[in-house]
Amino acid sequence: MYGGYTVAGRVSGACRMADGARAEDESLEIWVAVPRGRVDELRREVARLCRELRQESMYFEVAGAVEFVGAGEADPPPAPP
Repeated sequence: MYGGYTVAGRVSGACRMADGARAEDESLEIWVAVPRGRVDELRREVARLCRELRQESMYFEVAGAVEFVGAGEADPPPAPP
């Protein structure tokens, strides 16, 4: 699929939902190695997983730049240089 991945393990956290409610969640942290030219492809895959798992959004980090990918993301922002 991509250049490689690491399952970092189960993590617990909390976030503020779009409606303002606080949500606590247990997640599986996965690191994926992907060439810079395929970051948007990976972002779309995360959006697909978000829909499949019925999540409002998922944490997505590229080279230290953090964003939350939503289930309805069609045109993701460009990857950082």
